[in-house]
Amino acid sequence: YGGTGLGLVISQKIVELLGGHIWVESEEHKGSIFSFTVSMRKSDEDAVVQSVQGAEESMQRVIERLYGVHVLVVEDNEMNQELVVDLLERKGLYVKIANNGVEALEIIQTEPFDMVLMDIQMPIMDGYEATKRLRMKEEYKGLPILAMSANMMQGDIQKSLEAGMNAHIAKPIIPADMFRTMAKWIDNKK
Repeated sequence: YGGTGLGLVISQKIVELLGGHIWVESEEHKGSIFSFTVSMRKSDEDAVVQSVQGAEESMQRVIERLYGVHVLVVEDNEMNQELVVDLLERKGLYVKIANNGVEALEIIQTEPFDMVLMDIQMPIMDGYEATKRLRMKEEYKGLPILAMSANMMQGDIQKSLEAGMNAHIAKPIIPADMFRTMAKWIDNKK
């Protein structure tokens, strides 16, 4: 399976910033092993436990704000669809899928949604165009539309905002970041 390698570059930079070393051992048709070493100082165990507990309580409050929210997920990749639906439904959100912008425009007229998670690059109609068309209709001007994209360069984010999206959620999805962004825009809608 091929990717852009961006994750490896980011990992390398983080390891180097921590004064560590990263390397790969690869054998064709067998796979690759990525390893790294960093020197860390021992932390105060009680402080770590308190920090983790505080983060868990904070995330629980975020999830409570999203419970029962109706979300239209516009995503053409089946694996991404399954992941997002599973994450959202496990937390009590109602989810409907559209495979592209055209389907999204059709589905959104059949039932009310509190939020749209919009992929950017899709066949038939991309997320930019679908968002622009939604924003042309008065009833969808205040609907939170959040971009979901692996394209996280400032220019990509700006293009999403100019199309009418409210925020950007990075792929691969980090659940805590996604839920926090969603909660922020659900709170703004109220």
